[in-house]
Amino acid sequence: MRMATLILVKCSHLTNVMIDLLTKVKINPFFWLVIASALITGYFKEMMMVFVIVFVHELGHAIAARYFQWTIYKIELLPFGGVAEVEDTSNKPFHEELIVILAGPIQHLWLMMFSYYCIQFSFWSAYDHQLFVWHNLMILLFNLLPILPLDGGRLLQILLMYYLPFAKGINVMRKVSSLLLLLLFFVASFYYSSLHLWLILCYISIIHYLEWKRRHYNFMKFIIGKEEKDGLTKQLTVRVSGSLLVKEAIKLCRRGYSLTFHFYDDKHRKMVQVSEEDIRKAYLNRTLIDDPLTALIESH
Repeated sequence: MRMATLILVKCSHLTNVMIDLLTKVKINPFFWLVIASALITGYFKEMMMVFVIVFVHELGHAIAARYFQWTIYKIELLPFGGVAEVEDTSNKPFHEELIVILAGPIQHLWLMMFSYYCIQFSFWSAYDHQLFVWHNLMILLFNLLPILPLDGGRLLQILLMYYLPFAKGINVMRKVSSLLLLLLFFVASFYYSSLHLWLILCYISIIHYLEWKRRHYNFMKFIIGKEEKDGLTKQLTVRVSGSLLVKEAIKLCRRGYSLTFHFYDDKHRKMVQVSEEDIRKAYLNRTLIDDPLTALIESH
């Protein structure tokens, strides 16, 4: 009896979670036009396949994010993909973000296996299965390209941030992503041209531009967010020059780490240290921001 009650409670909770996630699903108006055109031209079944694949993919991201109690703003379905908008992930634990990212692509595996199972039923032919698997593979492989905001780009970005400072990791990822995006434009122009591909590339280009415009704002969010994570981060000591400016030292901050800056103080002729917290405060308060680290010692 107790086990049955526990199962009912779990099922009720899962149902509530799914209902809450479904209320956050938004279908882009342009998607309705694409569906209407597919209905007119006889490609409605194929369009619905893509719709289901994209929906399940994004729902995978959302369920994983909900499991880690992230705030989910919306799940938007676009004519050429989808996007699950969640709270800022700049200071989230690496393992959480990794799982949330992988939770999308992994959905394609069970979708293809389920399609194979459905072949035995009359409503799902071998041709339907082949077409469904083809769409799954194309969406999966494209999504794993190391280009932002695709899942492959996000995976490479968190890998870079695991080894590099936040600012440098973002900068390197932006260059890699832009270079590969230009390569895709070249392919679309001379080797494989389709309206669908051009829509995707234009959308990604807009995202790149908006992220570039918000780069300073995003960095500030990262720095402010670090104040809440100090007790949950690893300690790391870095050796720098005392002449390093505060505004440059702040760029050495890393995800998952709280830094201690060691440098030689010429004035007092000894090794001294400054905490990351002191540098953050100077940076956020705009005090001594253009001064060397030695100025922080003198201000104490």
